[in-house]
Amino acid sequence: MEKHKFLNRQPLLILVICFILGIFFQDQFSLDENYIYLIVVFCLIILISTFFRNYFLYRITPYLLGIMFFGMGVVLHFFNSSQHYIQVSGNKTIVFKISKKLNSNEKNRKYEALAQTDNEKFNAVLYIPKK
Repeated sequence: MEKHKFLNRQPLLILVICFILGIFFQDQFSLDENYIYLIVVFCLIILISTFFRNYFLYRITPYLLGIMFFGMGVVLHFFNSSQHYIQVSGNKTIVFKISKKLNSNEKNRKYEALAQTDNEKFNAVLYIPKK
């Protein structure tokens, strides 16, 4: 009896590979926020469908789980890598208070800082050239 060939051999490895492929996909194509919410809804539908005991759903559950982990990789990478830009117009003073030194590379030193301009406070990562 050939039951779930897809997840039979190494189920966690296959799901982790699907998750990693989702991360790479989001990194390459950078989907918009509306598509991300659509993927979240789709993943929730797949999660809910795994609890039903239908023969057809039972047969395709391993493939649906692979698709769900791919979608989770896309969504989590979107939320972890989203950058927020704050525009400061005109001649305003920005005060940076360095809170932590991060790992530097050959070109730049990296710092985590708390920045403040007028009445706005935000966290920032500063790249300062080593020269």
